[in-house]
Amino acid sequence: MSRKDRFYPQRRLRWVGGVVTALLALTLLGATVTAAENTESTESDSFFERRGINDRAGFFIGGVASTVDTRAQINPDFGVGSSIELERIFGLPSERDYPRFQGYWRFNRKHRINFQYLRAVSSGTTTLLDEEITIGNETFELNAQIGAEQDTRFAAVEYRYAFVNNGRAEAGLSAGLGFIDANLELFGEVNVGPLTQIAKEQVNEIIPLPVAGIYVDFTLTRRLFLSVDALIFSANYDKYSGNIDDSRMALRWYPTKLFGFGAAWNRTRIDLTIAEDRGDIHLDYLFEGPELFISFLVPGLK
Repeated sequence: MSRKDRFYPQRRLRWVGGVVTALLALTLLGATVTAAENTESTESDSFFERRGINDRAGFFIGGVASTVDTRAQINPDFGVGSSIELERIFGLPSERDYPRFQGYWRFNRKHRINFQYLRAVSSGTTTLLDEEITIGNETFELNAQIGAEQDTRFAAVEYRYAFVNNGRAEAGLSAGLGFIDANLELFGEVNVGPLTQIAKEQVNEIIPLPVAGIYVDFTLTRRLFLSVDALIFSANYDKYSGNIDDSRMALRWYPTKLFGFGAAWNRTRIDLTIAEDRGDIHLDYLFEGPELFISFLVPGLK
């Protein structure tokens, strides 16, 4: 194993197996409720005639191809006193794929609960100096490497109230609670002959934040929908301060009453400051890019 592999092992997104498992589970769920759907008569209801679906609940499984811009300012032991671009300096990939899961459960046409989860993982190393130095009669290889590892997770649960929901359009407000699990580790390793010096700085914080937002959902044709929603997160309590905005525009189509698929554009911005006794830590993330997803519905709304 090379020194680089020992210094900074690469991580991979291990969500393919989870997606397959979820697909199988939701397919079984759809099969069990199909019989119940066939016994319902909603064709005479103009609400369902316009929409073409009878969705008590929905689950979305997608993959986002994102362009990522990450900046960090860490004042403590590692000595990073100014804002640094992790993709440029530490060799983190600027193009990343990550999973995004969403869903909702309706109590009736006015009230529902929404949830979402995403995770973005990346890592990189780079060599700052690679040369030889001579001390006395001996020559030493001088090699300095730095690396970064990032694992950012975001989850939110929100209550949504629809001021309008007539089958052609649904629009309302939302409020709830979001969670950010920010994990960032910076490495530094300098080898002078047989001697090695290592520096490390790590941020590992789970930050709860209140959320609020708006959403609209238009019925373009039967079973074809255009959705736009946005969440805003803001906080200034304890040692945390900052804001987050998460927006999404999606077009989805349901060839059947239980299954659909679509495409979306996502943008998530996280700007946080963590006040520590040894110095403030500032994190600035931007995830932006297209998404392809599939959807499973649970019928039964009346």
